Amino acid sequence: MYNEKWTIEKHKKYRKLKRSGYSDEMLIEHFGEDIYYSGLYNRKSTIMPFLGFITEITITSEFVNYNVNKNKSIIYINKFDYIIDFIDNDIKYIICLFYYVIEEIETYNVLFITENQWVDYENRLNEIGKKGYVTDLERIELANIVEKETGFNNLISIMKKISYILSH
Repeated sequence: MYNEKWTIEKHKKYRKLKRSGYSDEMLIEHFGEDIYYSGLYNRKSTIMPFLGFITEITITSEFVNYNVNKNKSIIYINKFDYIIDFIDNDIKYIICLFYYVIEEIETYNVLFITENQWVDYENRLNEIGKKGYVTDLERIELANIVEKETGFNNLISIMKKISYILSH
């Protein structure tokens, strides 16, 4: 992803500008020709350019040791949640599969976070759970814990490992 024309510094600047509301046109103008070396933009895009995203990517699995823990659901009696953990670049990641029913359909909510975020989330959830209900403000607080960007910038490596876990 990074090269002579598209450095990690430019990518960080890109993410900062994108989060601050820059449009694609503004980003292209800001970075000039270099943005086409990022892999994020294509001069002659034929993959739904009007939607601004690519619909399919290929990830080659990469072996990783991982653990799966089956825990009783904190919401549903006689149901289970699954917690999967693995390490990438000395950072422990957690994939949480929470049993959930949506409109009478049994499913799993998926949460992907670092171990530090997981610990913060669990601690705060346990504090909130003691009173038996969650306010809208607390719901936002929990979302902020798990949605915070890590800034580690190792997405491809992580996706390769997740691909391996999901295929086994």
